[in-house]
This record gives sequence, C-alpha cells and structure tokens, in this order.
Amino acid sequence: MWQDDFAAFALGSSLTVEAALAEKKLSRIGCGKASPKFRTRIKTCRVGPFGGEMVVSMRPIGRCDVDRVRALTARFPHAHGSPVHVGDPIVIGIADLMAPDWGDAVKIMDGEVPVFWASSITAQDALARAELATSITVSPGHMLITDVDARADAGALKVY
Repeated sequence: MWQDDFAAFALGSSLTVEAALAEKKLSRIGCGKASPKFRTRIKTCRVGPFGGEMVVSMRPIGRCDVDRVRALTARFPHAHGSPVHVGDPIVIGIADLMAPDWGDAVKIMDGEVPVFWASSITAQDALARAELATSITVSPGHMLITDVDARADAGALKVY
C-alpha cells in the first residue's frame, strides 16, 4: 500500500507512562479499561486540511499526588509529557466525565481530581477530518512498536 508521496509520523501514547504511574501507584487506570478520552474545545493550529480540537485522555489522580504525577510524566515529552489541564473539565469543554468520546468511563473518587493529557487521537481525528483518499493509522492499544523501553527517558529517543 505504501506510496512514494506518503508521510509517516510516530505519535506518542499515554500507554508509555502507564508503567511508570503504576509502579509508583499513582494511577488506577488499567485493569481491562481503556483510559477515557474526550474531545475538548481547545482548538489546534490548522495546517492545510488538518485541524480540529485537542483530544485529551483523563486519569483520576489523588489531589496530593498531582505534583508527583506532573513531574513523573514530564520525563516523557515524546509520549504526551505533563498534563495539559488539572481539575474542572468544564473549563476545557468536557460536560460529562461519564460520557467519554473514546475509551471507558472512570468515576472520580473522593480525594481525586481529573487530570488530562494531550492524546494522539488528536492527530487521528485531524486526519479523519481531512478526508484524504488514503490514510493508515493505528488501532487502540496497538501503537508503533520499538525496542525503546517504556522506562526510557527522553534522552533514549532520537528525533530527526
């Protein structure tokens, strides 16, 4: 299927940070659930036919752990990095946390706050909106596979 005028992009995945968050017991996402993802009202910068709103993934995080989670996920700038928003979902245009656009709903428990990260679904959504004749994308949970360990920091990745 590959053609000479195609372009390939490697997009980060929030799955990269799951191991780090689980190791520190900072997230309860997992256990057969896909993290909830929501289309926001945060506009992306349009480039040619590509544009739309940012899509975010959400994880409930203990209020007392938010700073630790920010610091930990900042070590993964090529896999979404630090959160883009913490707290009230209405601020970024999410009306109902129990109605994600993608993934599974997760209830916010007492002592937790919703924390949101940019999602690679933003790019996939922009690609779909561009209505190209051909595009090839990932399927959920089956992203680009490399030999870079999930615990690797940004120094292990070479960007050209």
